[in-house]
Amino acid sequence: MAAEKGEKDAQIIKSLQETIQALTQQNTDQYDIRKALDLLAQGDTAKAEAIFEEVIAEARRKGKQSNIKEAEALRHLGSLAFLHDTEKAFSSYKRSTELDPNNINGWNELGHLYLRIGELEKAENAYMTVLKISCSASDPINQAVAYCNLGIVYKTQGELDQAIDFYQKSFDIEKKLGRKKGMADAYCNLGIAYKNQGKLDQAIDFYHKSLAIYEKLGRKEGMANAYGNLGIAYKKQGKLDQAIGFFQKSLAINEELARRESMATDYTNLGQMYRNQGHPDQAVDCWRKSLALFQGLRAKDKVTLVQSLLDEILSKDSK
Repeated sequence: MAAEKGEKDAQIIKSLQETIQALTQQNTDQYDIRKALDLLAQGDTAKAEAIFEEVIAEARRKGKQSNIKEAEALRHLGSLAFLHDTEKAFSSYKRSTELDPNNINGWNELGHLYLRIGELEKAENAYMTVLKISCSASDPINQAVAYCNLGIVYKTQGELDQAIDFYQKSFDIEKKLGRKKGMADAYCNLGIAYKNQGKLDQAIDFYHKSLAIYEKLGRKEGMANAYGNLGIAYKKQGKLDQAIGFFQKSLAINEELARRESMATDYTNLGQMYRNQGHPDQAVDCWRKSLALFQGLRAKDKVTLVQSLLDEILSKDSK
């Protein structure tokens, strides 16, 4: 899994706690904020979603003068839904970009969702919007983010030279700004592009560079990405035991962070390793877990892939 989403799952709860307090500071009696924050800290997002729904409804009643407030609440509702409900996240982020078209976060997350379901042209348009807004605002940080995400689109389309060009632009900006996290993300994505070109030694070198930075910064999401990518590289080199070790490290972190899409990818990769080692029962168990996760996320292309893997191995067992 690439470093595609930037800061996301690992810090969602903290940011939402702050947002709930900010959005409803004048309505603490109505929304029972203290209880909501306690529930959110325990991982119960239902109360938080209910609060955002109330804020959105209140803003709509007030009309155009509350568009920005409504858009902000929609973005945070989308942030919650991103983890488990793609359709709800879509409607929230799409509406937020209509109400607040110059907000970079709304366009970024909408692009991530389009990427998740394979709508690459729409993802590219969303990320190009981020680039235009950030260039107009002389915002190099978000320019780097846009270049990185555009690189991911081109990588997904198989246009690797263009992807590398975008990743390099992102890295150059991050290095100039001294942003270690951004440099690590760029290393990770450059590694993926070189891996796709068959340059595995270069890819592994980039992955280890990214992992070293993530470990130093304590960035668990980035560490999981790097472990997963190292697993893929070693799999391609035929070093299955090393690959399994890295995939298991990635899965352990992704389970801790409740990153369902990344968990599904780890299970898919582990299933392939177990199949290649001649352990079909373990492969089937992993693929069934990944299939359920991808189905819940509406990731159609990945559902098709995993289902085909299951069908193939189960048909062999039945003969």
